[in-house]
Amino acid sequence: MGGTTQVNTSNFSGGSVGMGGRADNQGGNPSGGQPVTGGTNAGGQPATGGADSGGQPATGGASSGFGGGPTAGSGGQPSCIPSSEICDGLDNNCSGDTSDEQCPTDCVGYAFAGKGYMFCSIRGKRAEAAAACHDSANRNLVEITSEAQNSFLVTQGSALNWLGPWIGASDIATDGDWRWANGTPFWSGDASGTSVGNRYSRWAPGNPNDGEAGQDCGILCTQLTALACDSIGVWNDVSCNVERRGYICAGL
Repeated sequence: MGGTTQVNTSNFSGGSVGMGGRADNQGGNPSGGQPVTGGTNAGGQPATGGADSGGQPATGGASSGFGGGPTAGSGGQPSCIPSSEICDGLDNNCSGDTSDEQCPTDCVGYAFAGKGYMFCSIRGKRAEAAAACHDSANRNLVEITSEAQNSFLVTQGSALNWLGPWIGASDIATDGDWRWANGTPFWSGDASGTSVGNRYSRWAPGNPNDGEAGQDCGILCTQLTALACDSIGVWNDVSCNVERRGYICAGL
């Protein structure tokens, strides 16, 4: 069977039908698709780059549908799934950019490693900052889990001229039991304590120290200050009832 099979030249949905194309159309133009190149003849080589009915050639396992481009398939990339725009630096509604996201007054959205954040230059106590995050798309004060994420947050906070914004760390419930706003424990004890579950921490030297009664809430040092931050990029524990300018929200 090593020879060339004679092509039947009758039309199939506007294309010529032959034995050299894909099995579904027998080598002709698929319905609304592109001509098949290098089809399989009897004893020949398999077709390369053919398209299914109305779709485009699929690469890496993406499947084609009638009249459309690739959709998510085995081995392919998932399509963007539209949702409401929020202030987080992500293209939630799949419009192609983030210029249409809706941010509260004095807030701006930035994204890092596929995760969205809201930075707000509003002065308030820790509880007020936490409530504002929850009221904006049901978010929490940020949880920090890596040095790369910590550096990103410091860079953005410093650009906003913040001194030490609120983050989600606190031991409000039990002194020395430091947890993120979502309840995840990450540190046990004071400055001589230990990480819980080998989770990331970036305490300033000598912290947390509960230096004054009620220093139960964490801040991120984005600039040097005489009272709370003698180094940039570290965390400090301060009173939850002090009004600070700036807080960072992230998704639950």
